[in-house]
Order: sequence, then structure tokens, then C-alpha cells
Amino acid sequence: GNFAARVTTLAASAGPLPTTLQTPDEVVLMIKRARERIEEAMRGFKFHEALAAVTALVSYGDGYVNTHKPWETKDKGTIFALTAILEDVAQLLLPFLPKTAETILAALERTSDGIAVKKISNLFPRL
Repeated sequence: GNFAARVTTLAASAGPLPTTLQTPDEVVLMIKRARERIEEAMRGFKFHEALAAVTALVSYGDGYVNTHKPWETKDKGTIFALTAILEDVAQLLLPFLPKTAETILAALERTSDGIAVKKISNLFPRL
């Protein structure tokens, strides 16, 4: 929830993200590794391991935010990379939290010019 809120807030304030931006190789590799771990876990019906891999990808995304500080740099490339992570997290969550995943994916609107991101309010209520 917090990662989705952080990324959508940053991306919505940055304006449309052009499709000409590239996801950094490091981010692509981390997403690929998460997908592989999840596929393997799901084949073995180890749902807790699959969710742990999603959580690890979110943790990586949080670290990426903290390292690159896009609120200071306003670097659209960094924000694009974070949006790629968020989109993959949402896709990977579909079997487990379909409504939450659909809310995230609906906030990432692909257009002919790029990706327009809408800010997401809290996905989960505070206790």
C-alpha cells in the first residue's frame, strides 16, 4: 500500500511518462528474478513463498525510491522505473489480491504518448 501510494504520488505530479524512457537493466533483472521465484513457488503450491517474492520486489522498490530520491531530482527515468516495478507488483498480486491489483493497474493508464498515472488513495485501511 505505501509503495503504491509513494509511486503514484510521484508519478502523478511528474506528468505523463513518455514511452521513450527505458527501464534500467537492474530493475528489469529484479523483476525477472521475482517472476521466476513466483512461478517456481506457484508450481509447488507454495503460496507463502510466492507472496514473499512479491514482498521482496516491493522492498527493492522502496529501496530504489530511497536511493534515487525522485522527489528531489524530478528524474522521469527514475519515476518510470518505479512505475514499472509497481505495474509488475500489481500483476503478480492479481491471483492473491485481485481488487487491490486492479486498483493499481487502473491508476497506470497507458496512452499513445506514454503512461499517465493517477494518484491512489490508501489501498488498505489503517488499523
